[in-house]
Amino acid sequence: MITLVSAAVMVGVSYMTPAPDYARIASLTFKTTTKADLETTRASWDWREVAGSALVLACIIGSYSYFRG
Repeated sequence: MITLVSAAVMVGVSYMTPAPDYARIASLTFKTTTKADLETTRASWDWREVAGSALVLACIIGSYSYFRG
């Protein structure tokens, strides 16, 4: 019952409020990311971060495999 009430309130409030100002919420979520944001993000890391992430992922998978039995 609470799910239905919550959904009804969410839809009702959504229809009663104006649409968001997309210039104000730019870069807030993945959907509102601009090309400049993507370029900045891609320029902020290099092969060392990728290698470190791969090492951490390998350690997690190794630990899971070892303790899983």
